[in-house]
Amino acid sequence: MPESDRKLDHDLACSIAESARIVGFIQPIAVRKVKVERGSKVRMKIAVIAGAHRLQAARLLGHERIDCKFIENDDETFAQLVQIGEQLFRKHLTVLSQSELVMKWYELVFADRVSGQDGQKRKRGRPRGGDSEAARTLPIGRSEHARRKIIQRAKKIAGITPEAKTAATDAGLAGNQKALWQSRIFPAGRHS
Repeated sequence: MPESDRKLDHDLACSIAESARIVGFIQPIAVRKVKVERGSKVRMKIAVIAGAHRLQAARLLGHERIDCKFIENDDETFAQLVQIGEQLFRKHLTVLSQSELVMKWYELVFADRVSGQDGQKRKRGRPRGGDSEAARTLPIGRSEHARRKIIQRAKKIAGITPEAKTAATDAGLAGNQKALWQSRIFPAGRHS
């Protein structure tokens, strides 16, 4: 989903604008060309992949220009990976939201490219398992081991039922990893 399609958080854009007023915009926005079809007409448009809140902050400050990184790759999967990579660094993510993003990253990059083995490779010659391979490129976590643990936790937390996710969010538990782990809201056969 292009970042511009998501609803912008006005308070976040204002906070970014206040910071940028003092130190400027440190990180550029990411954009790419996309085809827009209207009836029989097709035209190219520049779309924001990542940084819609920074762009809004620049508008609030009256800037007519903002630094941007032009993404040449027109692959939709790559654009989603750029978006997810940036979203994973947001401070206001709940544990549940982070787990869902990690699993989306995992599915986009590795679902059709790795062995069916989960976990860490134990012997020479076998292909790396999905978790180990994903841990090499996941943009969060300090070490491969830490990233592998993040992926394993994300699988369990993101794997809870949609009803349980809603209940956890309504109960204010979406940001509480311990509560999500200890609860019995995992589908049958998926909790450990």
